[in-house]
Amino acid sequence: MWFSAVITGYQTLKSTGKYGLIRFYNVCYDDDNTETLGIIDACIFSEEDYLLSMSGQKTSENDREWIGVKNIVDKKSNDTWAKNVGWYEVSIDGKKYSFSRLVQALRAHDADAIAKHGDGTLSPKLNLSYDMIFM
Repeated sequence: MWFSAVITGYQTLKSTGKYGLIRFYNVCYDDDNTETLGIIDACIFSEEDYLLSMSGQKTSENDREWIGVKNIVDKKSNDTWAKNVGWYEVSIDGKKYSFSRLVQALRAHDADAIAKHGDGTLSPKLNLSYDMIFM
């Protein structure tokens, strides 16, 4: 479940793993102005990424799939983000590109599809509506 909030601060901790720093965020919720402190980074998403993650093609109870975009997670990691959220990978002209945000990966794939197939690219080849790709 996603709730609209404003990040009011954060604390950064060094990680013992290979994925870099870990952040804990303080947020103030828009609906009732309550503040919660110390929310781990794996629980913080933009509204756009949350809504997109709920709209992908459902392949199992917890997994969703998008055209040309693969969600990569490291189930063996102690890093909560890498283990549960992961990153998104797109292959363009045989080269793999990684994105931390879903919307970035979807836009990269769709822009590449349009570049290859032209402005008349049919929506079954795209993840987003045409206007969302170039925002």
